[in-house]
Amino acid sequence: MTMASLRETKKIATKKALAHAAASLVVEAGLDAATVSAIAQRAGVSQRTFHNYFNSREEALVTFNFECITALVDDMTLLPDDWSLYRKTEAVVLRHLEKDEADPRVALFNFYAQRTPARPRDPN
Repeated sequence: MTMASLRETKKIATKKALAHAAASLVVEAGLDAATVSAIAQRAGVSQRTFHNYFNSREEALVTFNFECITALVDDMTLLPDDWSLYRKTEAVVLRHLEKDEADPRVALFNFYAQRTPARPRDPN
């Protein structure tokens, strides 16, 4: 591995650690507890390092959510083409919910789900 690729790998890992730290703090203690200071501490970096990657805690959470959505969409592409978008979405979400509750993606999804009113099922 070259020095540049090692550096880039570390940067990606740090950004991911910060985004995951933000999500886990929100799940554990709520949005107010997910301060930049707490996120940086959880990820094992300084606040200055946090600001090298994100402008705000919200930006870190959006990055985490984008990672989750990307994983869901990637999984949807593996399902049969003749399935409706609703059926694919339902299958992928249910599969992800069956994962370990300690998985921050599952925990944050459950956090949002508990705070969002139920939606009617797709009639198709």
